[in-house]
Amino acid sequence: DAMHSNKQMKYRTRALERFARGEIRVLVATDVAQRGLDVDGITHVVNYDVPIDPEDYVHRIG
Repeated sequence: DAMHSNKQMKYRTRALERFARGEIRVLVATDVAQRGLDVDGITHVVNYDVPIDPEDYVHRIG
């Protein structure tokens, strides 16, 4: 599934909930998901394009 700004909030929330429950194994997200999310058990974060600001990077990888 995916989380991005063109998706309505209810669909972003649903995707995140499904990911947190383990119903989906991969969640592709833009920076819309970089802050305020906390999902246990995440072992890998793959960055397609690393942000310029180090603080943004820290938030992105958790």
